[in-house]
Order: sequence, then structure tokens, then C-alpha cells
Amino acid sequence: MLSGLGLHLADISFFVVFVELVVAVYFDLTTAKFPNKFFIIFLLLNIFLVLLLNGFAGLTVGLLTFAVAVLLMTPIYMIKMLGGGDIKLILALSPMLLLDEFIGFLMMSFVWAGVFGLLRTAIGGNARALLINTFFLTKKVTVATERIPFTVGILLGWCSYSSFMSLGFL
Repeated sequence: MLSGLGLHLADISFFVVFVELVVAVYFDLTTAKFPNKFFIIFLLLNIFLVLLLNGFAGLTVGLLTFAVAVLLMTPIYMIKMLGGGDIKLILALSPMLLLDEFIGFLMMSFVWAGVFGLLRTAIGGNARALLINTFFLTKKVTVATERIPFTVGILLGWCSYSSFMSLGFL
């Protein structure tokens, strides 16, 4: 506990990343960008926090997770599955996590982004075209090409993965 406030180190880490993600969602929804300066600030803050809370052993693990994140996310960026801002945000968060936590968080983010994308497709009136394209692969029906902000999926992925971890489900 910290200073008798009843705060656990995991709570501090969760709160810092949560605030970072809210800032990123705000910028993504208002400007469709994640500024490089915030990537640098978040990455350095997260590395400093890992070092402060877990020492050099934690920093070593965090940097290993960061390296694996770079290796995993580079092809995803190259095939344009995600934009550069989303990749930078995920990379900035990666030092805060163990490797298995990173993979779980990433998968949970993709699940939430998929749910969000399906909802947005349905609300946008493109559910019929999506179903036709999904079930009848020979037909191609054009759907709207609206951008779906993946930062929302990242935020929901972080919150749900952290909640599952704290409840002992993972």
C-alpha cells in the first residue's frame, strides 16, 4: 500500500493507463490522430512507472514485451489492418505488461473492436451488406468505408482484461 491511502501498485498502473487511453480516445474521436508527442510521453511515463514500481527486473520484462509488441504490430500496420496511431498507442502501453498479459489485452481489444464495428455497421444501415458478403462469398456488396476508431477497442480491452485479471478469471 502507498502512504496509507489503500492504493495498490496495480491500481496505480491501471489508473495511469486508463487516463492515457481516455486521452487517446479523445484525440482519436476529435482529430482521428494520435499525436507523436503523446506516444513519447506515454511510453516514457510507462517505462518510468515500471522502473519505479518493479525495479530493473520489471523494466527488463517490460522492454521484452515492448520488443515482442513491435514484432507483432509491425505486420499489422504494414497490411493496414490498424493505423499508425493505434500501433503507437499499443506500443506505449506494452512495457506495463508481462508478455502473456500483453497478448490477452491485445486479443480482448480486438474482440471489443469487432463488437464495436458490428454495432456501428448495424447502426449505419450496412448490416444486410455485411451478411451478404459474409455468407455469400461470391457476391460483393459495397459497404460504407467509415473508419472505426480502434482506440475505443483498446480502452475497452484494457478495462475488461484488467477487470478479469483482478477478479481472478485470467
